[in-house]
Amino acid sequence: MCSSDLEDQGEGFVPEEVADPLAPENILKSSGRGIFLIRNFMDETVLKKVPGGMEIRMVKKLTKADA
Repeated sequence: MCSSDLEDQGEGFVPEEVADPLAPENILKSSGRGIFLIRNFMDETVLKKVPGGMEIRMVKKLTKADA
């Protein structure tokens, strides 16, 4: 297993309110794809608002074939 915790400074956001980048009204927007990609490539993603920004924990379960 490989995990990484990152903290980003800024206003933060409500993870449940992140727009779907595949929705027709968002498909041509140049932003909003990062969380979508992380959620799809990682086995576990936890987003948490912390004082001064956001914290994300990403977990990828590795197999022998991945090593």
